Amino acid sequence: MVVPLVNRIRTGAVAPEEFARLPEVKVADETAHAAEAIATGLFSPLEGFLHAEEVDGVLRELSLPDGHVWSLPIVFAPRALDGGDVRPGQDVLLTHGGRPIALFHLEDAYAFDVESFAQGVLGTTSPDHPGVAYVRSTYGPRAYAGKITLLQRPLWGPLEPYRLDPADARRCFAERRWKTVVGFQTTNPPHRAYEYIHRTVLELFDGLFIHPVVDTVRPKYTSVSILNAYRTLIDHYYRPERVLLAAWRAKMLFAGPRDALHHAVVRRNLGCTHIVIGRRHADTDGRYGDYDAWKIFDRVDRGRLGIQPLFFREVVYCPRCGGHVTDAVCPHADRERISGTRVRAFLKARKGVPAHAMRPEVVEAVRGAVIA
Repeated sequence: MVVPLVNRIRTGAVAPEEFARLPEVKVADETAHAAEAIATGLFSPLEGFLHAEEVDGVLRELSLPDGHVWSLPIVFAPRALDGGDVRPGQDVLLTHGGRPIALFHLEDAYAFDVESFAQGVLGTTSPDHPGVAYVRSTYGPRAYAGKITLLQRPLWGPLEPYRLDPADARRCFAERRWKTVVGFQTTNPPHRAYEYIHRTVLELFDGLFIHPVVDTVRPKYTSVSILNAYRTLIDHYYRPERVLLAAWRAKMLFAGPRDALHHAVVRRNLGCTHIVIGRRHADTDGRYGDYDAWKIFDRVDRGRLGIQPLFFREVVYCPRCGGHVTDAVCPHADRERISGTRVRAFLKARKGVPAHAMRPEVVEAVRGAVIA
């Protein structure tokens, strides 16, 4: 299923006097990047922030009113409007970093239950979950719905070289003559378990699209270091014409299964035919079941989803097998787990990272860049 891309980008220069009489609201990074994602088609078929009934449908049915698969409500529910009161029927100018970035065609305002949202999206209201803590500190009691028209792009700073719109991604895949493209979602730099997955994909499919989320509610590395690490891996160990690297700026809540489905929809919009879904995709601290991220795909119409999940088991290192394996093949009990948490512990302690856990060149790319 090929979903037409939404395009709500206004062309032409922005003249400040054009919007002088409009109410102005300052928005945080999350809203600015969501507005860009809506306008460029990354969130197709969305054209704006969701209405109350749309939020309810997404939480209950994993779908929009028109039947499109959708798992995460995209809402504008600030704790306070930084700029004053606004009313449905108005056009509102959204600004970010002192720059006008979008027109918000406000259609509705409604009561927003932060606790119900957290329970519905994250499956918990425990303050220990980083997504719950973020939602409680960021979202407020009212949400605002309406379409977006993008005026200017939010500034990406040093991440600018990694910005890639869906239309450009699809064009790039076509130019490379990739008929099958596998999206790889990540928030961590690449360890050898990820590399095993990449190499497996490249043996079977035309192209690999590595697409890290570089803004999360629980950052572990600096954003630039993550992208530098993947660039290093590609430059040293992969055929560059088979791999494309870009960034996605979004406040990932670590919603486990719902994130897995959302990540699939976004990569479909970018032009991927498949997406890698891990055993604990978008998990944090083991809060979800081992295969919950796989099971959620059984709840939706794969035809309407428009992208095929590739389910990968946990990749480990087995000294007896002499390499990286999964339990689908390896019978041995003395396997060594490879995880982002373990690699990060080595880096924080300034210890050497074993070569079977992370390539030395990649280690150098992220050394000193650990946040948490």
